[in-house]
Amino acid sequence: MAAGLDLGVELEAAAVQGDGVLFRELLANLLDNAIPYTPRPRRVTVRTHIDPDRSRVLEVENTGATVTLSAPSSGGGSWPPRDFRPLID
Repeated sequence: MAAGLDLGVELEAAAVQGDGVLFRELLANLLDNAIPYTPRPRRVTVRTHIDPDRSRVLEVENTGATVTLSAPSSGGGSWPPRDFRPLID
């Protein structure tokens, strides 16, 4: 783990079915993206919870700049796309 990094973990038990290898890759990619863009004091928090609609949620939060998810500028259409499916059901 990166030096000078405070890694917080806030986990609510949330069983999911899916490919464990892909899930680990997903989490590793999220952390690999969060850590370099976290200025000092560096804090990254991994959090899981279950939403009221029973959706399982994984969040990776850092103290760096926020990236906002928005619709692509070309092509129009809805966001997320209507055929969007969660990675893990």
